[in-house]
Amino acid sequence: MTRSLKKGVDVYETWHAKEPSQLKKIKVSMPETVRSIGVAEMIAYRSGKWQKGNSTEDYEHDFTSRPTIYHEGGDGSSREVSGMLKNDVIVDLGFCIELNYLNLDGEECEIPIGRSRSSRMVCTSDMKTLIILHKSGPIFIKGGKMKVTARGIVK
Repeated sequence: MTRSLKKGVDVYETWHAKEPSQLKKIKVSMPETVRSIGVAEMIAYRSGKWQKGNSTEDYEHDFTSRPTIYHEGGDGSSREVSGMLKNDVIVDLGFCIELNYLNLDGEECEIPIGRSRSSRMVCTSDMKTLIILHKSGPIFIKGGKMKVTARGIVK
């Protein structure tokens, strides 16, 4: 097992409090650059963390440190995706079911996601970048003091 894959397994075990049932390589289409669309206020997600078998639970976290949200369709500052991923292993956390943010004009907005299992939520192995695999393209949440921990998504 490579060092980066081992780190990914460690992150999975930290988040879910159990070993992964399988490891698989998936191909995810990523843009070269993304632009900011605003700052995250709240995320709700469905995850099997701390659950036995295939059971899931819904969680909601407020972002007090206001990490930046990036997407291909943004109008703000740009970031290279390769700089956020660094050829990293991504770790499955569950499914995003709601994402609220303040847009670049300070207006409250919500990204339409729905409660289905269509928007997988993953993170990088450094636990500092969330990625929502949304039908409109990947949504990156990074910055502030946001971090994925055993307790959930903090700050």
